[in-house]
Amino acid sequence: MPVKKLFIIFALAAGLLSACSKTEPEKQISYDWPPPVEELSWGMSGEEAVEALGLTDDEITWEEAETGDPFGSGEKVKMRWFQMEEPMEFLEEEVSAAFYFNEKTGLDTISFEFADKSWRNIEVDVQKKLMENYESSWGTMLEELDGETLEMLKSYMVENGTPEDAAERMFSDEDLLHRPLASYELNMQEGSPAYGSLLFHGSQAAMMEHVF
Repeated sequence: MPVKKLFIIFALAAGLLSACSKTEPEKQISYDWPPPVEELSWGMSGEEAVEALGLTDDEITWEEAETGDPFGSGEKVKMRWFQMEEPMEFLEEEVSAAFYFNEKTGLDTISFEFADKSWRNIEVDVQKKLMENYESSWGTMLEELDGETLEMLKSYMVENGTPEDAAERMFSDEDLLHRPLASYELNMQEGSPAYGSLLFHGSQAAMMEHVF
């Protein structure tokens, strides 16, 4: 076969393959708020997080306890966590960080303890920085997702233990659909041993990451 004809055949084949790849792009999910540590993503395993943070197993100490099943099966599941030995920086503040991993969904909570727990810093400076960097303490809500994505999430939850009737209620109730994929809360309860702690919650976001 002439070289010119052979080249045309290969070019056409490459064009067809390219067209196929473009017509079926991989579906992506974007939402607010991702974890406040750039190297991490909600839903990743403890091992993945340790590697992403550039740590080794002998640099961390794992702790664990039982917690409720995030899928609402009524069973107990394992929660593991570790705390960074070295301080990190968040919003130009020195913090100690702890990372929590549900055995079913992976990374779903991050805790920051500010080095400066003075009233002015927590309730004035930190509050101001949070408002400047986050539009709201609640990120993207379930009701903001498209119908196909919600159906995928519902199927995933049922497959992992959520009773079907509970899933139906969750995805048809306006109040339940008003829950965020990720959120944060700053403890400003004076006298509390957790005063000044900042928790980022990403349980729904972790589920979404497993769906996609």
